Amino acid sequence: MENEKMQVNFAPGMTEATLRVIELHEENELPVLEPDKVELAGTIGSVHEFLLKRISEKEQINQKRCYILVDREKMTL
Repeated sequence: MENEKMQVNFAPGMTEATLRVIELHEENELPVLEPDKVELAGTIGSVHEFLLKRISEKEQINQKRCYILVDREKMTL
């Protein structure tokens, strides 16, 4: 990984951060984990805002594998 370029994006409002780079000499594969269940409270706009912030990252949200459970009696998503 000699002279390899990297881009680091700060979250809005952040001015500094610590970045630790660890170089491994053997391949290190991470296990595939089940997605976490997310519960949101609010209006349907809450779900829209949640997805908008994560849609730009391909690894975060896969629209074709997402679903929303609707309970009309409890008026919840």
